[in-house]
Amino acid sequence: MNQLVPRRLQELLRSGFENSSCVLLLGPRQVGKTTLAREFGKVYVPDCEPIDLEQENARQIIENFDDFATRQRGKITILDEAQCAPNMFPRLRNVLDAQAQQGPGEDRSLWLILGSATQDLEGLANQNLSGRFRQLWLAPFDFSEINSQQSLLISEAAINMDNEVMEVSDIGEHVKSHDLVRRLWLRGGFPLSYLADDDTASLEWRRDYLKSILGPQAPVRKANVRADLLGPLWEQLAIRQGEPCGVDQLSGGLGCNKNELEALLYFLEHQNLIRAVRRWSWNPRKRLERQPIWFIRDSGLLHGQLRLERINDLLGSEIKGKSWEGFVLESLLASVPPETEIFYYRNDKQQEADFVLKLSANQYWVIEVKYSATKNVSPGFYRACDELNPERRFVVHAGIESLKKGDAGRLDWFCLPDALGQLVYLNN
Repeated sequence: MNQLVPRRLQELLRSGFENSSCVLLLGPRQVGKTTLAREFGKVYVPDCEPIDLEQENARQIIENFDDFATRQRGKITILDEAQCAPNMFPRLRNVLDAQAQQGPGEDRSLWLILGSATQDLEGLANQNLSGRFRQLWLAPFDFSEINSQQSLLISEAAINMDNEVMEVSDIGEHVKSHDLVRRLWLRGGFPLSYLADDDTASLEWRRDYLKSILGPQAPVRKANVRADLLGPLWEQLAIRQGEPCGVDQLSGGLGCNKNELEALLYFLEHQNLIRAVRRWSWNPRKRLERQPIWFIRDSGLLHGQLRLERINDLLGSEIKGKSWEGFVLESLLASVPPETEIFYYRNDKQQEADFVLKLSANQYWVIEVKYSATKNVSPGFYRACDELNPERRFVVHAGIESLKKGDAGRLDWFCLPDALGQLVYLNN
């Protein structure tokens, strides 16, 4: 299916170039970096095309970099897979420094650097261009991007939860947004998976993608690390989705040492493929000592690993609840300020909460995730809230509509689009 989905990062790219002549755009393979760069470049040059430095003929174009930079003066230059041309970076530094001395002007050149070998590209940029570039990450599609109106469908009643009975202005809009949520949850946000013609084609793409990123050819850049363990590790993380699990436990199951496993986990985290959510503690040092909960970030890749092809396969699986929890987590974090920290809460007094969003030094939101809106939260959740004293507390469920306050009026229950609506003002 050929369909262009506007990306929210477009605006960040524009603002990034207001303060810097060079932007580094990172993200996993096939997440849409080249497409985004091409569409952004057309704002400056109608037929703007990235220069793919994986190709030998493209590297020859920039071989005499000073002459190349002179020809590009006043234009935007998009260099794709830039880690394939490491010798370019010191010369680009000289160009950026010379331009900075000249000051702003109409002939100001812009450089957009792309790459999927994240560790290599970040290393080259930090070593050669330190202080001269802005770094941005492109993630898979999130709900606000795939919504056909490019806006969250927030009912007036969901914003004003003081109403005794919620009134839904347009149930058809809620059904529509619910269908989008379920499709995004099942297929994940990688463009070629989400936009596939049918669920079978989507699953086949994800299975092939997993083979390409988890095989022995994976670019794990650390000596004595067995890249062939990435696949088994990924399988373990899929099975343990949303469960606390220490490094010792994982390394024992894979038959490798702790240092090897930490390098593999670092690689997957740095590629934005997995997320570690640490246990909350008032003592920041103790947070690092607690077992994290591991999530595969893109729900479609999780379902691809488990061969869940259709929505009914997912709804009938044991992983349904934990998959929904991880999907909600990524959806929430896509809508909060980037400096937000995320934790889970659990202590020895049976006080627990799925997620604690630390928005600032003294501002916390506590969020519980339920697949079904018919299950009440545990008493331990309220005790955890008493301990944390959060500014907001609510439940996110997988239903079509938000509900009136449940549990004796103490807690709001939101469907995912309305829950995301609660976060809108945080970015304003």
